Amino acid sequence: MIQMEMECNSITRLVLPAIRINIAEQLEHRYGMRQREIAARLGIAQVAVSKYLSGNYSKALKELTEKVRKSGIVDGAVIKAAGTEDEKEVNALISDLCYRFAAHD
Repeated sequence: MIQMEMECNSITRLVLPAIRINIAEQLEHRYGMRQREIAARLGIAQVAVSKYLSGNYSKALKELTEKVRKSGIVDGAVIKAAGTEDEKEVNALISDLCYRFAAHD
């Protein structure tokens, strides 16, 4: 039980933001989306998207973000996220990615 709580905590604190950063970067660069649109799709504040895109976050998160980027795990999800405005659908994709990445890592 304690191990599961630690894994969930790690997913929430690091993996989830790393995946969101990768998706936000791709939505901005590949699809030309503005921060407000990205925020709406990801279900987060525009300020968080701004922080993600500026690279203004911890060294640990930067390292994990790079690991996620290299894994290519978000690429298919970005295509789906770009094609829908359904925040629940995007959040379901992100949740799946978090658990798959955490299990793989």
